[in-house]
Amino acid sequence: MKRILLSLIFLIHIQCVEDKTNHKIAELEQKIEQQSLLLELQNKKIDEIAKIEETQEVENNLSSLFHKYCNDRFSFCIEYPSQFTPNGESENRDGQNFTSVDGLTSISAWGNLVIVDINDLDANFNYELNNPNLNVTYKIKKENYFVISGTYDQNVFYRKTILKKINYLNQGSTDVLITWQITYPINQKKTFDSYCEKINNQLR
Repeated sequence: MKRILLSLIFLIHIQCVEDKTNHKIAELEQKIEQQSLLLELQNKKIDEIAKIEETQEVENNLSSLFHKYCNDRFSFCIEYPSQFTPNGESENRDGQNFTSVDGLTSISAWGNLVIVDINDLDANFNYELNNPNLNVTYKIKKENYFVISGTYDQNVFYRKTILKKINYLNQGSTDVLITWQITYPINQKKTFDSYCEKINNQLR
């Protein structure tokens, strides 16, 4: 009887120890799981911060690739590639030309006063369409702007002209046309397509 009682006590002790061990193991597993979740969240935050920093770096690099030209007379600004050379504002201060390092690409931006039926939006649009030297492959005209592009010789040309009202030389509201144009070799089309889109979105 005594042996049986000792055996029962031993078994109960073993069971208690086993229960405590299992409980500690469960607690340890729970802590490990919590630590894993915490580590996963920290890694996600690190990835998010890295992506934000990478995006900011890309934006900073892109902005550093361009310089800005602003024209006081006709109240407009454009961005041009930083490696291009500005050729100086024209004598009447209506705009400026910019030339690439290889001299093959030219960017021009200028403004002019609207003279109805002579130098207005329609007249400019029709003049470009009827220019025998140009092979127009794309055209669109709206109430306040037009875009024309195509080829001539071995070059691509892209032009956008907008109609807007400005306080011209502090003389009150005046209709003016603002034009941006680029010409570049056909084999450099991929290089300048994104720039054309950039200016097209800016010049409104």
